Amino acid sequence: MDCTLGAATDAAPPIARTRLHCLDSIRGLASLTVLIFHCVALYPDTIRDRIFAVAKFTPFLIFLNGHAAVIMFFALSGYVLSLPYFADRPVPYGQYLVKRFCRIYLPFAVAICLSVFLWLFSSHVPVPSLGTWFQENWPDPPLVWRQVLSHFLMDGTHFATRFDEPIWSLAHEMRISIIFPVLVLISRKSNRAIALGLVLFFVSTPLLELCGDANIGVVPESTMAAWILTLRYVPFFLMGILLAKHAATLGARIRQMPWWLYAGCWAASYAAICKHIRSDWVVAHFGDLIIALGSGGLIVLTLHSPRVSHFLEKGLAHWLGRVSYSLYLIHLPVLWFVGYQLGESFGISVVVMVAIALSLVLAEFMFRFVEQPAIALGRKLIARSTIDF
Repeated sequence: MDCTLGAATDAAPPIARTRLHCLDSIRGLASLTVLIFHCVALYPDTIRDRIFAVAKFTPFLIFLNGHAAVIMFFALSGYVLSLPYFADRPVPYGQYLVKRFCRIYLPFAVAICLSVFLWLFSSHVPVPSLGTWFQENWPDPPLVWRQVLSHFLMDGTHFATRFDEPIWSLAHEMRISIIFPVLVLISRKSNRAIALGLVLFFVSTPLLELCGDANIGVVPESTMAAWILTLRYVPFFLMGILLAKHAATLGARIRQMPWWLYAGCWAASYAAICKHIRSDWVVAHFGDLIIALGSGGLIVLTLHSPRVSHFLEKGLAHWLGRVSYSLYLIHLPVLWFVGYQLGESFGISVVVMVAIALSLVLAEFMFRFVEQPAIALGRKLIARSTIDF
């Protein structure tokens, strides 16, 4: 599918023509957030609640919101995937699908295999010192092969994510990736894209309640609810597309801001991602939308803040951006495996330290020997094929 946007967008900004390493780093920090969130969830409920209560008064609260990190992933994908269209170099749809499949699904499939492998060699002996969340997640023996196979189908339900729970978001990522060029076409008119996004977001809530899966923060039980959730996450991709479309205009306005307004935008974005809102009703019904707006603000501010983007393009943040997908895929099976093997003998602090270190090492290994070959395979398949639609 060839989408030429022409006059419907800002002039293609320079940032659309090069890889945005600072956005990779944001993705890496989001993956680290999911890892930290799951490490904290290992603790008994009383200690975990105390950690969250203390974190509310520190800047580090943002690293304890795993769900917000996933919404950030969706917004980043919308932004980055749309850049070729706004730079007048769209990829033919067939080639785009091949590259996207190799980029997402092949590492995803390897991660499932690794998760099952760790499960097979886990002790599965109860560890009372760890929290309720740990006790209730990894499946109990015996191995159910039907459940294993369901993971490869990207069903997005609780049953099909038990061996590696974070993969639930990849079901939505893949589904929306398939229709992504259509979303770019819809976004030729910004008002139309905004209207569609709001309709999908607000219609999805009562539909999920009808399916019995009203808790948005929990992986749904039914396949129907999982598909409704996909519709709910489309607006976050649309937001990313619109941010890329208007990148030049937004950048110019940010550069013209007085310092106090600029600082206020950073603070507002942080508060939105952390859901610093007193009304529980607002958080329950609009929480994801508020997080998405904060994520969008963080993306735009980072791109047009030379000091911040320069900081993110080097050192640990840059490395995390490089291995972010692998870290997201494999950290939770590693955490569960280490918890079962070491939890009873060495305690939760040792489990957390070993699991973090092992996750980071395996993320680098997986990036080099799974992700990079998968990306290279996608390019090779395109180069050898005659796909041009």
